[in-house]
Amino acid sequence: MNKTDILKQMALNFFMIHCGINAAIGLIGSLYAQDQCIPYSAMFSPMIYAFFCVLPTLITYSAKEMSIPRLLVRKLLEFLLIMGIVLVLTYSSGLWTSPLIVGAIMLSVAVVYGVVCGLDYLICNTKARAMNRSLKQAQVHYEAKG
Repeated sequence: MNKTDILKQMALNFFMIHCGINAAIGLIGSLYAQDQCIPYSAMFSPMIYAFFCVLPTLITYSAKEMSIPRLLVRKLLEFLLIMGIVLVLTYSSGLWTSPLIVGAIMLSVAVVYGVVCGLDYLICNTKARAMNRSLKQAQVHYEAKG
């Protein structure tokens, strides 16, 4: 993977995380704070959260192919970093109002992270299958000529 591919992947993850955060805010807000209205300035918080949640991918990135256990360790480290970032941002913004809210936020982080990892896997799997089909066609074409 070159730097352009890494930036594309980070941008894709940013938008998926941003979408997941918006859905989580809407769900948590409708469950626990139905009587409150969100000011327009709060619309920037999903962008800020998504930006900081994408940064751990730079730390856990590896230019080499990794074994499954090593990949799982890096994904776990990435998840723990994201959870820590979200908890720090939540505490510093004053949203840490009750253990129930914190639990809902932690669950939301886990769900959004799982969905982003799942979608990322599906996208990479689709690209790999397309590449394998192209290679197979090129091989058949090359063997037919030779």
